[in-house]
Amino acid sequence: AAAKQMIDARIGCLLVVDEKDENEIVGVVTERDCMRAISENVSTLTDSIIKDIMTSSEDIISAKNNIKSEECFKIMLANNIRHLPLVDDSFVICRVLSIKDVAASMISENDRKVHEKEEEAEYWQWRATMLDESPGSYMSH
Repeated sequence: AAAKQMIDARIGCLLVVDEKDENEIVGVVTERDCMRAISENVSTLTDSIIKDIMTSSEDIISAKNNIKSEECFKIMLANNIRHLPLVDDSFVICRVLSIKDVAASMISENDRKVHEKEEEAEYWQWRATMLDESPGSYMSH
């Protein structure tokens, strides 16, 4: 059922909540968890219980929700994970970032930096042109 939910929602990770308190996260189940369960015992996958294949809350790697994309990427690489829950100051999960989210953010951040450098280069080129053409400039003689 978890794999079907992920396929239908086009996501790779589900938060597992306590049956009695939907605000309490008890684990995370990912595509990788489902694949591992399939590879270990195909015949009983349909009989598997989420708690048997999920990563329990004690083992979940998370980060603060104000973390930079580059830091998320480092955490994900160091821990061989593709999903990183972000928590607030009370350690409540706000959202789950996928490696795709992080890559897209890093690309857009890089594009912004490149654009800023291009604008800066254009400004300095314009300024040099203005100085060269101004009366009294050593270049105008």
